[in-house]
Amino acid sequence: YSFGNECENRCKHLCKAVSDTELDQLLYRARDALEEHHQVKMEPDYMILLKLVLFRQKHPLTVDSPFRNYIDSLPSNIDSPLFWDRDHFMLLKGSPVYANTQQVKQAILENFEKYVVPLQKLMPEDFGALNTKKMRWAMAIWKSRLYVSSDTDACESILPIFEIFHFGVPHNVDVREKA
Repeated sequence: YSFGNECENRCKHLCKAVSDTELDQLLYRARDALEEHHQVKMEPDYMILLKLVLFRQKHPLTVDSPFRNYIDSLPSNIDSPLFWDRDHFMLLKGSPVYANTQQVKQAILENFEKYVVPLQKLMPEDFGALNTKKMRWAMAIWKSRLYVSSDTDACESILPIFEIFHFGVPHNVDVREKA
């Protein structure tokens, strides 16, 4: 999944190959509504997180998606500091993981307030059931499966076929893109 002008312009073949048109249109309407009613410009990466969450909660527009089985195969429970209770999380205090996770958690909360809370009022039928836990799940999935093109105008994507690389190919695989 990919969004953003840089992806649409530079990685058009990739974006269109993995796009679910109706769901993308819903997210573009949401983006436009935020900009029109709240003067908030949604970041492309956040649209990807929203798309993952809508898939996960089985939004009606995702039922017939060719990616339905892939999304259903993703883990529901993720052992990440993003989900640890306070006592366990405090064991990391003083480490770089603690500081990084604190930043990510804070960004998730700020972005939830900035993007999702207004969308829950503007489009409750589509975004009313979202919460910060679901957004943490999407962030954990996104960051653990992220592919960044090697180009200078990097396009971040999730490429479901690459899941096989997590298990069968060493992590030093060099993926090259062809136009």
